[in-house]
Amino acid sequence: KKGLTLEIEGELTSRPYVSMTLDMLKSVGIQYEWTENAIKIAPQAFEKQTIYVEPDWSAASYWYAIVALADADASIVLPGLRQHSLQGDIAIISIMEHFGVYSSFESDGLHLTKKEINSDKTLFDFKECPDLAQTVVVVAAALKRDVSFTGLETLKIKETDRIAALQTEIAKFGAELIEDGDTYHLKTAGVYQPEDVTFETYEDHRMAMAFAPLALVFDQIKIAEPQVVEKSYPDFWKHLQAQAFIID
Repeated sequence: KKGLTLEIEGELTSRPYVSMTLDMLKSVGIQYEWTENAIKIAPQAFEKQTIYVEPDWSAASYWYAIVALADADASIVLPGLRQHSLQGDIAIISIMEHFGVYSSFESDGLHLTKKEINSDKTLFDFKECPDLAQTVVVVAAALKRDVSFTGLETLKIKETDRIAALQTEIAKFGAELIEDGDTYHLKTAGVYQPEDVTFETYEDHRMAMAFAPLALVFDQIKIAEPQVVEKSYPDFWKHLQAQAFIID
């Protein structure tokens, strides 16, 4: 009734989430003004519309991880995902090409195929897609890729301190994530095959789903508090079982 003005202090991170929200408002007739450091929405009425809700690209990222860590020539089809998306996490397509996962959009959905890694990229920026960071860090560690990451500033204030959680959990198989100012360097020289490992999730759904694909590398793992996936992907474990993962 009174409109809304949001003033942005400092540098805006996760910009695609703001853009997606404004685009959805526009689709129901809400006009806005977005300047460099402010978003203004005047008093106005919503229009009745039918809205298409996209499948979740953050959830898709865990299937990219599974293909990346699976045997050669692995492939999977994810129905419903489209080539054009409002979601910033669609960046997983280009990121995972550097880890051997290639994407193609067909009539029945998104096809993921594992191929030989043909990339020497060593720096990945997650400023616009921080929810992908855990997935990519774990994949890189498991594949023994010494790479670096930027844009992780917001990870310390998510469901848990995701930086500290990652550092603690990847250390359980010998990887290190070393802070160097705004950059984090992944070191994998010490990576080994743990015999009996439990990965803690810190009440964070993304920790559970990012570490689950390691079952393809370490044969058997344990995920603490598996129910945390209920927050964003309640059928995650059921879907893994459908792909021949054995879950007790």
